[in-house]
Amino acid sequence: MTELTVSNAIRQIQRYLRTLSYNGYPIRPIPIDGIYAEETREAVSEFQRIVGLPATGIVDKATNDALFSAYTQTLSELRRTDPVPLFPRSPLRETLQKGDDYLPVLIVRYLLSELSAFYRDIPPLSLSTVFDEETEQAVVKFQQANRLPTTGKVDKETWNALVRLYDVLYE
Repeated sequence: MTELTVSNAIRQIQRYLRTLSYNGYPIRPIPIDGIYAEETREAVSEFQRIVGLPATGIVDKATNDALFSAYTQTLSELRRTDPVPLFPRSPLRETLQKGDDYLPVLIVRYLLSELSAFYRDIPPLSLSTVFDEETEQAVVKFQQANRLPTTGKVDKETWNALVRLYDVLYE
């Protein structure tokens, strides 16, 4: 197995764990970085304890099967919810940009962070409501990769591209 294949497999495990941590499992959210470090090992151990498997911190077949099952069940439950329209509307301006500090920026940072697993140039972002330099640079990289106007601002076209891509990749 190549290093890239192993890294992608670890990212997938991390993605499962992180999704579960955000959706009812008492697991600390971990970065999706493709590195099987202590944070990932601890999250795997915690998941194993929760589902009644030996808490080894190693992803064996039983753990992988349980993780995949819990992840797909969680996604199935999430699909049953109605979407919340969060993109800015009047009287707010119709773009998110550097200096903004409110909830839609948190969503953009979350989407970019999740999509960073698929984009080498976009780093994972911490969850924050602040549209800072780091956010602007990640937006630029996303826009460039998706052949969108490169403004560093999140307009409706960029917002929709982020949401559509996230939906496709995490369906």
